Amino acid sequence: MSLAPAVARLFTTLAELADAPVPADLGAALRRLPDVGALPSPWDTWTLIGLARHQARQDWVLRVVRERLRGDSSAVDDDEGEVPGLAGWHYLFHGRGCCLTCEATGEAIDVDFVDDTAEHFDSYFYLGHLRSLREPDVPEARLHALCPELELAVLAIEDLQDAGALLRGEHRVYFRLSPALRGSIDAIDRVCRALADPARRCWLAACLGDWPWARELATDPALLAELDARAGQCLALRRERLDHGLARREHHTSLLALRGLAALRVDDLDALLLTALAGSPSGLVSLALELVEPRWRPELHADAVLARLERVDPRGEIPQPHIFATCAALLLEHRCHVDAVLALLDGLDDRADARLLTLALAFRAPAALGLLRRALRSRVPMHRGEAAALLAAIDAPWTRRELRAVLSESDDLEATAECRAALRCSRDPSARTALDAWERLHPYTPATEPPFTWLDIQTAQSDDDLAYRIEDQADLLARYRDRLADPDRARMS
Repeated sequence: MSLAPAVARLFTTLAELADAPVPADLGAALRRLPDVGALPSPWDTWTLIGLARHQARQDWVLRVVRERLRGDSSAVDDDEGEVPGLAGWHYLFHGRGCCLTCEATGEAIDVDFVDDTAEHFDSYFYLGHLRSLREPDVPEARLHALCPELELAVLAIEDLQDAGALLRGEHRVYFRLSPALRGSIDAIDRVCRALADPARRCWLAACLGDWPWARELATDPALLAELDARAGQCLALRRERLDHGLARREHHTSLLALRGLAALRVDDLDALLLTALAGSPSGLVSLALELVEPRWRPELHADAVLARLERVDPRGEIPQPHIFATCAALLLEHRCHVDAVLALLDGLDDRADARLLTLALAFRAPAALGLLRRALRSRVPMHRGEAAALLAAIDAPWTRRELRAVLSESDDLEATAECRAALRCSRDPSARTALDAWERLHPYTPATEPPFTWLDIQTAQSDDDLAYRIEDQADLLARYRDRLADPDRARMS
């Protein structure tokens, strides 16, 4: 595939830029630079630069595997430990790859060795690397600034594939650097070294087409008019790209586009979110709800969220139960349309999450007890785990009663794993007594070596999983703990 003209021009610019001094007349030099749009967008450019830099890291992981670990990257299996001779670095083999993690910095570099090379990228692994960087270098820091939600880099990766800078793999998350990009790695490295000098950054940013950053870095008032105009044009092109992605209505692309528009802080974001909320149940609706929450304005959002709640089937296909639960929780947390929400809660099946369960209990919803009991017995382990963790964190007589009830009616080791973990961590000795009695009637010895069954894995992880969920729910529980009384009205005094 041939390179798009903008990418080809960027490679030429990189080759010429690294050793070029900052012009004496910076204003005149800025005016002579190519028009906005002649180079790739800043989002694409910094993603391209970041990936080119990451190739060296992936190559290093392969060398470590060959020279310090097994010597044959095609024969890796599950194993982990400290890398011999590399103090502070830990390895984890998985499937056909290996992840190296630095204990001191948190940096993680994960590679799948396809064809016994480190040439193949996985976008999930690359984003994981970016997230692991506590003090990123200038190029990665700029990418973080442009993509506060790092998933947005995936949109740039796909654009770079369309432009020929990256070569598509067997799945949309897999790709390789094109020969042209590999040939530009040395120039990219030189430019990145030049970026270490703050005095050169404004000029370098402008030469790379990152006019918003150049405007941010500029200190000379005489440059601001030119930089303001070009930065505005650059942001307008970004808006156009995101609008196009949203209009395509392809699930993956529309999600990235809406998230990108939120990151761009467009003036009409609320209108876009309300339009998304009114659409058919999808991941786009779930994302719109996520983005509405931090900008909640009752007069703008409450009626639209209630309308969405009333139109979704709480027992329907995914993601309808999640949309229902999120809408209900949003309205209850903000005390909007409370009576209408409480009247609808009993329509949800066994897929209530911890947030909605907590709010149903706090607002004394008539459906609260039914929601809780269905969640504890859910066919979905995640919902069983969230409900059990909530009851474990409350650890009151009524919560232990509900946990013991699950054990009293089931002989299923998997279906009771979460409730057993919750009873195991109770401060009440009678809870542990009830658990011990049940486990004596249902003995099970997990395997200590492969192959492991799902029950083996679940048994080994149940206590840690419960502790994680309790910690995850801590802030929510702290806000409502004094309102979480026994929901069984028949037992109320």
